[in-house]
Amino acid sequence: MEMLVPNGPSPIPEDASMKEENICQAFSDALVCKIEDIDNEDWNNPQLCSDYVKGIYQYLRQASQAGNADVEQNTLAKYLMELTLIDYDMMHYHPSKAAAAASCLSQKVLGQGKWNLKQQCYTGYTENEVLEVMQHMAKNVLKVNENLTKFITIKNKYANSKFLKISTIPQLNSKTIKDLASPLMGGS
Repeated sequence: MEMLVPNGPSPIPEDASMKEENICQAFSDALVCKIEDIDNEDWNNPQLCSDYVKGIYQYLRQASQAGNADVEQNTLAKYLMELTLIDYDMMHYHPSKAAAAASCLSQKVLGQGKWNLKQQCYTGYTENEVLEVMQHMAKNVLKVNENLTKFITIKNKYANSKFLKISTIPQLNSKTIKDLASPLMGGS
């Protein structure tokens, strides 16, 4: 099938636009490949889950744009996501669901409004559908804050000013976090 170009001298094959997209994608991939992959050498460390990092951050970038997340909210969501990487109980959740939960929880903890229809549309999850994941994230925050786990490296990383000292904000000791974590902490 051919497509006619308005005021054009000759018909253009319909698959020409597909070829152009493929060339653009290949060019884009070539540019991206020149950038150092900081997770490349971590492939054999199961605690770092480097195979999942790219997928998680891709979803997080979307489950952030839809919610008009600011830097603080985005950094908190990244912190919550990194805490999930060391929690074996969370390995069965899809990266998209974990990213949506991190975005929703960071928004809730920082008091930046409710999970809205736009966010539901772009993430594919309602707040109720990510509730269980948010509970696990809240549990992880409490465990790290109360020194109930030996995995404090992530908390220390996010206590740095480079990450807005996000792991030290008082909201991470809030009633919201404690209430969400309660079912998984034995009600403590």
